[in-house]
Amino acid sequence: MNTRRPYIDFVSDSHGKCGCRYKLDDNELREIGEFTRENISRWMDNRADPPRADLGLILDMHAVCGDIDIPWATEDAKQFWEQLVTMMASEGVSGFGWDSRVGW
Repeated sequence: MNTRRPYIDFVSDSHGKCGCRYKLDDNELREIGEFTRENISRWMDNRADPPRADLGLILDMHAVCGDIDIPWATEDAKQFWEQLVTMMASEGVSGFGWDSRVGW
């Protein structure tokens, strides 16, 4: 069983293509309901606070909660995310994105 904190990785078009990892808390998981691509998309569309407010148009996402792993819908987004993670690691950045408990 996967015990990592649930998260959503996004690729968006906000002043150019960018990526973000959003770590979900228990309240947000309750708001999402069943952990499906459709429910996550609906939940994000109804949010006005970060990360949605800063992300612009969400192009694709990958989400993980326990044993549920919702894959990227497009190869382009998956490759962009992998390149972004590689670049961040090469610059010594161990984590990036929005944490609902502490902010950026």
